[in-house]
Amino acid sequence: MNTHSLFVMTALSMALAGAAQAYETSEIPHTTWPDALPWYETTPATLQAQHPLAEGPLQTAVHIDARTAQTKSIDRGLVLVLVEDALLNGILPSLELYSADLVRDGHTVLVESVSGGTPEELKEHLTELYDTDDLVGAVLVGHTPTPWYEFDNDYGSYGYTTFPIDLFLMDLDGTWSDQDGNGIYDTHTDGGGDTRPEIWVGHLLVTQQMGNTEDVLEAYFQRNHDYRTGLIQPDGSALVYVDDDWAYWLGEFVWEVENAFTQITAEADLNVTSKGDYLPRLEQSYDNVAVFVHSSPDWHYFVLQGNYDMMSWQEIPPQADALFYNLFACSNADFSAPAYMAGVYALQTEFGLLSVGSTKTGSMLSGSSYYQELGDYGNFGDAMVRWFGNIYPYNADDRSWHYGMTIVGDPTLRIGFPTIAADPAEIVAEADAGDQAELMLELRNDGVDETEWAVEVAEEWIGVDPEEGDLVSAGEELTVTLDSDGLAIGTHTGTLVVTAPGATNSPVEVPVEFTVWGQAILCIDPTGVEATLPLDQESVIASVVIRNCADGGAAMAWTAVADDPWITLGADSGLADGDGETLELVLSRPEEGEGSVTGTLTVASDNAEGSPQTVEVVLTLADEDPDQPPDGGGCTSCGNGGSIHVEMGVLLFGCLWIGRRRRP
Repeated sequence: MNTHSLFVMTALSMALAGAAQAYETSEIPHTTWPDALPWYETTPATLQAQHPLAEGPLQTAVHIDARTAQTKSIDRGLVLVLVEDALLNGILPSLELYSADLVRDGHTVLVESVSGGTPEELKEHLTELYDTDDLVGAVLVGHTPTPWYEFDNDYGSYGYTTFPIDLFLMDLDGTWSDQDGNGIYDTHTDGGGDTRPEIWVGHLLVTQQMGNTEDVLEAYFQRNHDYRTGLIQPDGSALVYVDDDWAYWLGEFVWEVENAFTQITAEADLNVTSKGDYLPRLEQSYDNVAVFVHSSPDWHYFVLQGNYDMMSWQEIPPQADALFYNLFACSNADFSAPAYMAGVYALQTEFGLLSVGSTKTGSMLSGSSYYQELGDYGNFGDAMVRWFGNIYPYNADDRSWHYGMTIVGDPTLRIGFPTIAADPAEIVAEADAGDQAELMLELRNDGVDETEWAVEVAEEWIGVDPEEGDLVSAGEELTVTLDSDGLAIGTHTGTLVVTAPGATNSPVEVPVEFTVWGQAILCIDPTGVEATLPLDQESVIASVVIRNCADGGAAMAWTAVADDPWITLGADSGLADGDGETLELVLSRPEEGEGSVTGTLTVASDNAEGSPQTVEVVLTLADEDPDQPPDGGGCTSCGNGGSIHVEMGVLLFGCLWIGRRRRP
């Protein structure tokens, strides 16, 4: 098991960026393809040359259809897994594992192979599934029909550029046009809808230079499964690594990332950021790495003290420890290139699961909404959709910066920890005295990983079955039994406490309210108390019996209060059934008074007839010498001519004195 450790601490190394700096898109230096790096233009033809698609119309074939998969508690919508036909047979067991993982996570799934076709036909297919089966997104495995977009003058100054554009497949109701008729889109307007995306798209594309496609994908799907089942665990840590051109905005970038990750390590020192410093950090334990550096598809270009410090895709360590990457790095996600760093980070490292980056010069700016969705336990696909929707409508600068944004990896993944939810969130039930109430409680995990859980209950009248287990998102049903035996008539409260190691919100408390119904009549015996306090004692004891006189004599809660300070109660509350409960009264010598004093005991029961009742308490203060028996005193004959006297429980002169028990 790889458990990402908890040692990461926030360390903003530039005093300049100690606080978040608000920015506008126009203020931020563009990510560029540096002159020091070899330039090559990617086009639809170069992609087709690397990954040939069959000619002819789009043809799909269903291989796994779990569109009617049942989940117990949550429906996350349909995921289409569209697989290049030539890859299907070699990775089918991995696709079956992945489909089962998606179903367990609350999705319905459709796995299809695809050959031939155009981007327009693929989009039509996605739109149909969106309209009929609640499609939320598509995972494109291998090479599938790829839409392209072009700018005549990128950013108004960089000249012509063309690039793959996922937004075409994500926006299902906007209008896309090819004004010059060259087969590449150049215009995007709201049309009958708007230009915001309705679904997400993710790529699992291994280029020829990156290794054997089947081996890479099989390892990826197994790693994905390990993450979902808790063998790889996140810890909320992130590295924000900002090279020179964007160092001033380090505080703002950290603030954005903190919406999803709680432990940030930040670096933007002009004398530190470099290949030599960055590469070792990739082998440290971070959930997320956000790197800001000039790049091309297959290079990073750090600037160190005015010199170029270039890092190739081949230098990314296979044992890199991060799970997710946000690449503020020009063209790093251009999957039409012979090798692309976003693919290496996500698909070829030991723990890599997903990269976000751009297929062109550009990156993600104003990313707070993206990280907020992740912090709210949304998946990466929903985060991308939310971010695109948040920056809408797109001006010319937005289009240059953001139209190349894409996801490499599985967009259904979420970050964070298991999150326990209980349904209902509060248990309210009732029963007649002596009976039980039984109901169902559903537990589910709204987080990513499977988690062990246990239920603890302090109240004996609450029973739960089962009391522990393993929980995935689909949920588990528990039987909760509330037993009124021994409980008083009225309403009782308790709590179920659900603990799950590692869950963000553990423990979860479920309040319980249980009302017991029954008849109650308050009776007090005797209805008045009289006692004598001898001269040599400071207190005597008396008592009353409290009972429920109703038929059946169900338990009845009572409270008692004495109105006078010389009356001390053995208890101020309790339960009384038909057999009754004895309440002891300690009657102490008043500070003032002689002869006799009178006080009041009040007994009440909220659910009883005849409540409240008062008991008059009379304490006589004796003026006799307790050591001298009264005339003709109650002395009984004793054997051998002697007598035993007992006064207040004390043997006196071998004679039994019959009088009130004496309190020591």
